[in-house]
Amino acid sequence: MKKESIRRVTSLVLLITLSLIFIACSPENKNMVLINDVKGEGDTNKNDISAPIKSEEVLEEKNILISNDVKKEAEKQKMDIFRLEKLKEINIKGKEIDPVCWKDDENIIAFRGRGDNDHTYDIFNINIKTSKIIKIKTIKHAVWRTNSTIFHNKKVLYLDNLKFYIYDLVNDTTKEVYDLSSLKKEIEDDYSDYYIKKFSNEAGSVLYEIVKRQNEKDPKFNIKSDMEFVWVFDTKLVRESNKYISIISGFPDNYTDTIRILNIDTGEIVKSKSFEYEKLSLEYLNRDGFIYNKSKDAFYMNGAPGSICEYRLSDSNSLREIKEIKKVLGQSNSLISGDEKNIYFAAMDKEGGSIVRYNIANDKLTIIAKDKPEGVYFDINLSSDSNIISYNYYKKPFINYNTESHTFMGVIDGDKIRNIQKLPVEKLYDEYHNWNTIIFNESGNKFIYKVAYNYKKGNGEYRGVKYYAYEIKNH
Repeated sequence: MKKESIRRVTSLVLLITLSLIFIACSPENKNMVLINDVKGEGDTNKNDISAPIKSEEVLEEKNILISNDVKKEAEKQKMDIFRLEKLKEINIKGKEIDPVCWKDDENIIAFRGRGDNDHTYDIFNINIKTSKIIKIKTIKHAVWRTNSTIFHNKKVLYLDNLKFYIYDLVNDTTKEVYDLSSLKKEIEDDYSDYYIKKFSNEAGSVLYEIVKRQNEKDPKFNIKSDMEFVWVFDTKLVRESNKYISIISGFPDNYTDTIRILNIDTGEIVKSKSFEYEKLSLEYLNRDGFIYNKSKDAFYMNGAPGSICEYRLSDSNSLREIKEIKKVLGQSNSLISGDEKNIYFAAMDKEGGSIVRYNIANDKLTIIAKDKPEGVYFDINLSSDSNIISYNYYKKPFINYNTESHTFMGVIDGDKIRNIQKLPVEKLYDEYHNWNTIIFNESGNKFIYKVAYNYKKGNGEYRGVKYYAYEIKNH
């Protein structure tokens, strides 16, 4: 009788367990999911319905959990299994054009610099499916120095007759946003002890620089052309914002920089005092400029190597240096804003390269990837939903024509990057080094993968480039 009773109790427990599974998985109970707390090999993988169940393990009642957040679990599973699929190679060989951003899911925008002294660029539309290339516009006196702000803002800032214009790459529209007449006079007054010198470099390009006046015979500071403004001042659209332009002006003899932030909606300009750039190294702004955070109403930038600085219009004469970062980093490069909470950047110290996340809300710094001393991370990018991160990596020492950099892509999960996948690099040459670029689309499910080669052939040095369109599956 005892054995019979044990069988009945065991059958009853099994029946109850199966009933729970059936209820959790039935269509009528879409808000419920059964999650097993199972110990696998290596790290414990809790609350993961995709984890394998070993036959010898017994699921006790305390380990059976019912979760109402089905959507969260489903998204987590998708991230676990995302994969990369190459759609096609984009054939623009010999066109000398460079993709800078997506227009929509089938078209990308590309630029071709004319190499003249007017910062003139031809703008093209490339259809991914048909590879058809159409020229859509030519812009003179463009005022950016990197493609970073174009990738994020999808707009181009340029000057025409000392007026700021913004060209919208997606909508193919142009808008005048600010007349520099009043600012021109203010800047000329600031630089009354200086003048603008025009000269040519060895390649024949016309350049401009600010020079201290030595006597009354030296000309006065006078901005006469759009290109003088473009070259003398570091002007950029502020990333993650549709209404701010930053203008950095520096004095060459006392090593100071002044920040101006222009609100193009109101026409108001907020000007800072002069900051010592030996301390804060505002020349680093030449790479990527400012990132705006709406929730904090603050601007963030790379300062001196190994720091991030915070700037607020409400306290325009203060530039807060986030000191904690210097304890961790030897140097840092371009900031990437992931969302309203976080800024990501690559860093390097004597212990090796790392990918760092700075949480703006709680002023916290977290290293989410770390390598040995010979490892270097650079060129971080994030998908629009901030789940997928891409980054480039190479091992030191960098040897010209004998160093290969690699691009990796993974999922940001808490304080780690997981499900990391490596993109291929075609070995087209015997001696080369390569630099790769990722450009995500608006949806975050497709990207352009650019591989630029510098290579040797015989006694000559050459450049080549490949472009590929990829799709992120199951994401």
